[in-house]
Amino acid sequence: MRTEGRLYLVRHPRRDLPGEICYGASDISVSAAERERVALALAESLPRGLPLYTSPLLRCADLARRLAELLESDRPVADRRLRELDFGAWEMLGWTDVPRAEVDAWADDLVDYRPGGGENVRDMARRVHAAYRDLMASGEDSVVVCHAGTIRVLLACHVHAPTPAEDGAGVIDAIARHATAGRVDIAFGGVTVLERGQT
Repeated sequence: MRTEGRLYLVRHPRRDLPGEICYGASDISVSAAERERVALALAESLPRGLPLYTSPLLRCADLARRLAELLESDRPVADRRLRELDFGAWEMLGWTDVPRAEVDAWADDLVDYRPGGGENVRDMARRVHAAYRDLMASGEDSVVVCHAGTIRVLLACHVHAPTPAEDGAGVIDAIARHATAGRVDIAFGGVTVLERGQT
């Protein structure tokens, strides 16, 4: 029996960048070969015909479009709320080029500090939670192609706001703190499944 409200969270393929680069809101492509490899592997395990939602950034949107073909789904719906954290002036810098004092300031306040003057995790939690609420309210099983940071926030939403009615500053604070409390490894091209009623 199918469980309604199941979300298949897919991380984008490995990006075309040398070394350890800070990227979040930057629109980075993925090689066609890597995208095809990941899409074919995912098509073996994901259900066919489900609605697809995606971050609009190319590394996600291109994969989502290919998955729609392979899974015989409608064209993916791009949702800006599913974007990765915006690192502001840190975007596309090597991590060793980011001033140490700024990295330390972020480490001291992971929820509210704005890395590179960009977005903080509390603001990201607010927009991702709104997307999560809409996805869960639909009652449909869906595939969501997005980013590691977005998936961590969606996992926190599932723990702290598992029903669409739950909202407010307290919920957003709990989601942001949960998302930054520990390291959850999410593989490129990996799938995390969330089910309604399970936390």
